[in-house]
Amino acid sequence: MWSNLHTIKCCLTIISLMYWVVGAGLAYIAYKLFHTYQEYTELLSYNYIAVLASLLIIISVTMFIIGVTGLGAAIKEYTFNWKCFMGLAFIMVCTGIIGLIVGLYYKDKLNPHLEGNMSKLFQEYDGESAQSSTVDSIQERLQCCGLKNYTYWENSTWHIQHNNSVPRSCCKNNATTCTGSLDHLEQINTRGCESDFEGEINILLRIAMCTVLGSGSAAIFVIIIVIVLHVRNKRNGYERL
Repeated sequence: MWSNLHTIKCCLTIISLMYWVVGAGLAYIAYKLFHTYQEYTELLSYNYIAVLASLLIIISVTMFIIGVTGLGAAIKEYTFNWKCFMGLAFIMVCTGIIGLIVGLYYKDKLNPHLEGNMSKLFQEYDGESAQSSTVDSIQERLQCCGLKNYTYWENSTWHIQHNNSVPRSCCKNNATTCTGSLDHLEQINTRGCESDFEGEINILLRIAMCTVLGSGSAAIFVIIIVIVLHVRNKRNGYERL
């Protein structure tokens, strides 16, 4: 009997520690979302990012508290510890469900929102404005050029005014002599930016949603463990009140 209880306690301890790690991961994803918003304010809606990041932070804090309570419940078998842990695990399950619903809702709205903002941003490119700096930053970081591909610039005002060229941010990293001229296409990144940027944001959302789903599943498993351990303790008459 003691061996079974010891195994359950070990599982509970390991899961509690894992909650700390996963909670830290969710907090990092929330930070990345805020950081991405600050870097590309012209592209991302504050409402989208604020809701998603705030929800991730709430889940992260809840998971940290669950981890602390879980360790306490595994080490000291007080009734209060069990009740707190059970309550927090249940809250975690509910929060996870809400997080998934919100994530799926915003995921469907995010791509059209990004596409519209990126199209407007690229159309207004003049090489000098703050919006132009955002376009340059995207093209340099993602090593891409234009929305769909480099030919996007051929119909732009920039292309007409700058002698058959694209912005220098389209140049490949190793092309030190690149001026953006399409006469030297081998020096230009030809892949478009739209799909890459959308993919980057969607990867963050997918990771967050999968993590929340896994955490909710783990919370259900933890609730079962606590119930089993609590019932066994009660049967053996060594529950501390």
